[in-house]
Amino acid sequence: MAFIEWTGALSVGIDEIDGQHKGLVAMINDLATAVEEGKGKVAEAAILERLAAYTVEHFSLEERLFAERGYPAANAHKAEHDNFVKRVEAFRADHATGKGNLDGEMLFFLRSWLTNHISFSDKKYRPFLARRA
Repeated sequence: MAFIEWTGALSVGIDEIDGQHKGLVAMINDLATAVEEGKGKVAEAAILERLAAYTVEHFSLEERLFAERGYPAANAHKAEHDNFVKRVEAFRADHATGKGNLDGEMLFFLRSWLTNHISFSDKKYRPFLARRA
């Protein structure tokens, strides 16, 4: 069983965004598998780096759509994104210096944050963006 199961409940109904969300879920699942199978620090760091870069790309898409369509809650939503990026960067730094590992806190943070963010924050913008498409 995957660490995070993609279900229709996570869909925001915007194909491009859902596709990127599925990509984020897949990367977190890859990371969880690498940790579970003991693939090592180098493999974990590579997945974490890819995840961090893809997250920034995904957030940029959402934020561009917010700007283009005048989403009124854009600043608050962007602040959530910024906090997530800072947290992931802190995990990456700790992992690289041996201060932290990926089993436990980080994996559960990633799963919890992503599923909660999609389910609550992202679903709020869907009706607004759909009306302004």
